[in-house]
Amino acid sequence: MLGIIYMVLQYRANAWMWIVGIVMPIINLFVYFQTGIYAIFSLQIYYIFIASYGLWKWKFSTKRVSEGETSAKNLPITNTPRKLWPVIIGVLLALYGSIAFLLTFTDSNVVWVDSLNMALCIMGMWMCARKYVEQWWLWIVYDIICIGLYFYKELYFYSAISIVYAIIAVFGYLKWKKMMGAEVTD
Repeated sequence: MLGIIYMVLQYRANAWMWIVGIVMPIINLFVYFQTGIYAIFSLQIYYIFIASYGLWKWKFSTKRVSEGETSAKNLPITNTPRKLWPVIIGVLLALYGSIAFLLTFTDSNVVWVDSLNMALCIMGMWMCARKYVEQWWLWIVYDIICIGLYFYKELYFYSAISIVYAIIAVFGYLKWKKMMGAEVTD
């Protein structure tokens, strides 16, 4: 239920999502550890830290108005700067390889899928904290992978929720694009 609340708040670009984003991973820690999905388990710890960063970034960031002046303004939704894409892709691939390597030392039987999802989450959460609209692309891919992963692990409830998350992510992308256009005209 918290996941749905989080996704709806994210869809609306509401900073309260970050508070939910601190509570929800605390609960999920237990489920992922017991089922041997270790990368996503450890990702919950990252979520707690990135949610704190996201809340700070969304609520307390400043915008340069002119030379030497800043204005307290909520962080606007923007496109990911083109110069960042090679870095994002490079970090994503490095995370994927590193996480997969580490997971080979566990009893996980979903090393490659689990590590890909963890890499997608790390980058997706960072992009969300920066309010980059393209963060939704990563969540759509992540949620689609989760549908199969959770089904395979017989976590049918989580698989069903991932279907809902994927649908929200598609609509979230469209909503953020619309909101981004409205912010430009304000």
